[in-house]
Amino acid sequence: MKPGKVSAFVLILIAAVCAGCLSSGTLHVVISPDARFNAESQVLIVHKRGDPIYIQDDLEHRFLKAGFVVKPNLSADVAKKLLNEQKRISDRIPMYMLEYDYYARKTTFLKRLVFGKFSAKLFLVSDRKVLVDARFSGSRSVEGFLDELVNKMTLLLPQ
Repeated sequence: MKPGKVSAFVLILIAAVCAGCLSSGTLHVVISPDARFNAESQVLIVHKRGDPIYIQDDLEHRFLKAGFVVKPNLSADVAKKLLNEQKRISDRIPMYMLEYDYYARKTTFLKRLVFGKFSAKLFLVSDRKVLVDARFSGSRSVEGFLDELVNKMTLLLPQ
């Protein structure tokens, strides 16, 4: 191979690796202007269709660390039972649900896990009123993305 071709190949290879390392896309979080969040309430965290890379534990841990009260390790079936129970008992402390869905993939060269798409809604269980709507499309590391999501949602907590 000629030196010019080797240089071009190396530059293309470096560009491809860097493209896999760089983040793109923006997390859009819309908090309802009339959102009233009760900090004593439990938040149920549930994936809509199963959790292929098991981020639910990571989300629960980050929400707990941020000051939310989280009902841990819920499957979709258990969450439905709790929802039905909460609807029957409306005079208790309100319960919230964070329902999320995502597409994740591994990068080609570094085999790092990144989100391609993510959506989540935090709503009051009793009337399904949405307090927070979060959407993302792009390419972001799972860890960095979850940190940003939880940081933005802490705006709901009383100061």
